[in-house]
Amino acid sequence: MNSFSRAFSTSTTRFPSALKKLSQHGGDALKPSMRMVENKKVWIPPMVSRRKAAALRKEAIQNGSFGTFVADKGGWDPSWDLEMLGTSKGRFPSIRPPKLPRHQRNREERAKKIEQKLVGMDERIEEYYQAKHDAKPANTFENRHKALMQIKKK
Repeated sequence: MNSFSRAFSTSTTRFPSALKKLSQHGGDALKPSMRMVENKKVWIPPMVSRRKAAALRKEAIQNGSFGTFVADKGGWDPSWDLEMLGTSKGRFPSIRPPKLPRHQRNREERAKKIEQKLVGMDERIEEYYQAKHDAKPANTFENRHKALMQIKKK
């Protein structure tokens, strides 16, 4: 018994009608369609719902039949993944990476900005401390006496 027949031997599909529609219509069974009803364009939902398609896909992965499709046994064709998700915006989103939080999206820009600001930071810190030191009054007897008199008045 080869691996292909072993994969399908234990397959008892929960959705035989979905398998039938997939074998008849292929990937088009997973897409919604637009039809004219009484001179109006109306969207008709897919013949196989996303829930059933996801269950069939998961079952095919578990059975090892992912990548092949036999009408009466089951399986899953990888090209159906794109058809199941759709490629347009709106109700049927396209495959694209998740947006991520803002702090993760802007991480590289933020790192570059920080690196640019760190250039010459040691000199600026030294200048700041020197300016603070220069702003202090000299440590003379008169200045200490004035400071002590201010404390006494309070």
